[in-house]
Amino acid sequence: MHDGVQIPPTAITPDQRIAARQRLQFLENQFVLGTLSSIAPEKMLEQTVRWVASLPTNFSFLLGAPERQASGEQASALRSLAREQLCDERFHIVPVGASASALLEALDVFVYFSKSEGLGSAILLAMAHGLPVVASRTGGIPEIVSPDETGELIDTAATGWEAAARQAVMALQADPDRRNRLGTHARAFAAAHGSSDNMVARTAAIYREILAACAGESQQTHT
Repeated sequence: MHDGVQIPPTAITPDQRIAARQRLQFLENQFVLGTLSSIAPEKMLEQTVRWVASLPTNFSFLLGAPERQASGEQASALRSLAREQLCDERFHIVPVGASASALLEALDVFVYFSKSEGLGSAILLAMAHGLPVVASRTGGIPEIVSPDETGELIDTAATGWEAAARQAVMALQADPDRRNRLGTHARAFAAAHGSSDNMVARTAAIYREILAACAGESQQTHT
């Protein structure tokens, strides 16, 4: 059963994206990628920094991290690596509290690289906001990200995955109509299969099924 997220009333609008970027002081011509992630080894964040450095200079990346981590030693190490890779003006760590909407509203594409993943609730949240997704083909992620339907999947365990990921985001940057189509399908999938209301209803249904089975077994025992 999928996790559940709150579905915003609307997908991200152009006005919301402009306002979010103004708050973050991005230039208008930047194509903004980003993710929501804890700072942990399996999240491939060092690899992500090096990958961002390989992208054209009009690509920027936002890492939305928990507030307690965004100012910690691991975040400082990532910022130092970004300086070494000469992409510190394009790789930004943003503290995220209870709501991630302010960060998601600034993005063009949601990126999620991971060595292992149960499902990726952050992906569902990005999809609910109408964002196309480029993510690792690992764990339960292929259950929610369908190639050329809601996003693209990258085999990040393979040699040369960086080039495949770079090609995927550059293709999306070049084709706004395709971005819109994938984002629309992503939001529809999240609403149909990944909403918190859906999760509660499915959980209740499973419990009813189990209780009914237990009641049936109890009745057979006493007959």
